Amino acid sequence: MKTEYLTLSDLFAILKKRIAPILLIAVILATGGFALRALLPAEYSATATFYVRNLQSEQFLEVNGLTSSQLASVQTLAKEYATLAQESDALFDRMIANHALSTSREELRNMLTAATDSTVFTVTATARDTATADAVIAAVEAELPDLIQETAWPGLSGSFPVVILLREAAPATRSTAHPVLWAALFFAGGFLLSYLYFIFCFLFSNRLTDAAEIDRVLPGVPLFGVIPEIEPPADAAEAFFSLRERLPRGERGSAVTLAVTSAIAGEGKSYVIAELARSLATAGHRVLLIDADLRRGAKEVFFMPEAEPGFAEYLSGKVQKPEALVHPTEKVGLSLLPAGIVPVSPCDHPLANRMAALLAVYCKQYDYILADFPAVTEATDAVVCARDFANTVLVAAPNKSGARELRAAAASITAAGGSLLGMVVNTPPKDKKAH
Repeated sequence: MKTEYLTLSDLFAILKKRIAPILLIAVILATGGFALRALLPAEYSATATFYVRNLQSEQFLEVNGLTSSQLASVQTLAKEYATLAQESDALFDRMIANHALSTSREELRNMLTAATDSTVFTVTATARDTATADAVIAAVEAELPDLIQETAWPGLSGSFPVVILLREAAPATRSTAHPVLWAALFFAGGFLLSYLYFIFCFLFSNRLTDAAEIDRVLPGVPLFGVIPEIEPPADAAEAFFSLRERLPRGERGSAVTLAVTSAIAGEGKSYVIAELARSLATAGHRVLLIDADLRRGAKEVFFMPEAEPGFAEYLSGKVQKPEALVHPTEKVGLSLLPAGIVPVSPCDHPLANRMAALLAVYCKQYDYILADFPAVTEATDAVVCARDFANTVLVAAPNKSGARELRAAAASITAAGGSLLGMVVNTPPKDKKAH
């Protein structure tokens, strides 16, 4: 999960961010619901209500020569008569014969439904038109009481009807929802379901879409800065001003060391560290930028694309003196230790020891030493060297970073003894290649 809890502001943020697809889904479902209901035939219903009289008084038993064991409770009788109204072939035959209904037994069986409530039961006739519904329920009103009296209680006096029509059926009305109502219900259902889907995605999807979501993934790691997208010819230094000001200050004669990496490749870490180095140099600091990403590299954003020798030559032993690796750039105060061009596998060299040796040499010469490492999922370089740097920054990019990868990267760095200064959320400029 991206977060263990949802706040009210989260719910509003999800709704605001996803309102367009939510409304689109709701409108599509509403249109489908309207069309479906419009294509289906409408149905009309009429309902008659009957009352079952109490047959258990002492006077009634005495007059009719009955015993209490011969009589069921009124509630039970109401259920029996309701069932009779739905299933009795004798009732259906009487209705067809006496009321000239142009329907069969099976059709009547499908039209009629009944329900009971204590001593009252209702019978509903449903048909495709009002005339048929009215005719069928009128036949039920006329034939059902007589059928019950004749078949269930043939010995009772006709002056004591067991079932009485309590309420006549009103003219049949439409029983199926109007297409507009279906559209409204489908719209509401689509809106709710799509909203719940996006809430589910917010909680459980690995994808991170903005700085707020990235920040929630690692609550123990501060959000150190958010770099907005910058279009040329705007000056990128402005975007890095607040990030630069939040960096720790070093003691005189000792540089602040900062390793920059990301969970996965393509999140713009090289762009972030290059512009941060430029911003520090603009503020008058002496800055050394180390391109320690020997697997991928980002020469096009590191001021001197063809500079050599570099870190690779140092690791391979071709260059022994660290002083020979540093190259001045066109930016006053900013020096570059490039990746170099000699093919070398960092796995074949004691990377951590060599990096520590470099830092020991340069710490007294610069105010800030920034190192660009490969993504943690690509290589272990940043993890291996984590203890050599006082601070490590994770760069994450919306729609590229994954929650699982980001957590794993942070855990690997801290487990190796590194100190996570924070995260930087980066949206790289369109004219810059992300590294």
